[in-house]
Amino acid sequence: MKDPSELIKTTESVAKAAQSFVDFINRILGQPLEELGAAFIADPLKRYRAENWLNWFPKIKGRMHESHLLSPGGKPLRINIKLLTGIFEEATLESDDDLQDLWAGLLVSALDPDAPVVRSAFITIVKDLSPIDARLLEALYAAVLGVSGGGIAVIPDYADNIRERTGLSDGTYQESADNLRRLGLIDSHKSTVEVEAPKAGEFHAIDFATRDHGYDIVTLTRMGMSFMHACGSQPGVSKPK
Repeated sequence: MKDPSELIKTTESVAKAAQSFVDFINRILGQPLEELGAAFIADPLKRYRAENWLNWFPKIKGRMHESHLLSPGGKPLRINIKLLTGIFEEATLESDDDLQDLWAGLLVSALDPDAPVVRSAFITIVKDLSPIDARLLEALYAAVLGVSGGGIAVIPDYADNIRERTGLSDGTYQESADNLRRLGLIDSHKSTVEVEAPKAGEFHAIDFATRDHGYDIVTLTRMGMSFMHACGSQPGVSKPK
């Protein structure tokens, strides 16, 4: 049985999370949602969401400050109820720190009128990512930024380099790459190679073919770059877990 004092602390934390959530939504939507606070505490699932919100909120607040969205007289917020609702519903179910970072970036991009419009498909993409997938994406994104200077570019990266930077085993890397390819975020690198065509008289004809490098060399797709930009990803790779 839990110590009563611990139960009190947990209830107080959830209440704090619920109130910060209500205050935040009130600020965004400009309408009262006080009834949500009681609902967060009464329902077990909502309590779980509230605890995740307590960890997620500082990430959102920090990014909003960086984007000057909380400054007095600052930029007006871009409000898309359908998009914001989808982000809140999924993000408050996430407890992983790295994935919460992606959700925070996506939310702030959705609110920032100066940011590119956030695709609703990005919500499904973050939902379908594992923490390992996020690490692999971060590794590819950081490498591309180092070469492209922050622009959208399709630049190949070698599997050996990726595994070294992320600490992933070969099998784990391939499984993660399969999922990211399924989501349209990465693709295997294709190159053109010369091949010898059948003899034509006394001459050897030269032809060209496309070589698919599979797992050995991969690239972020344009969708992958747009997704990482929308998530406001910070270049760098998490330490291996």
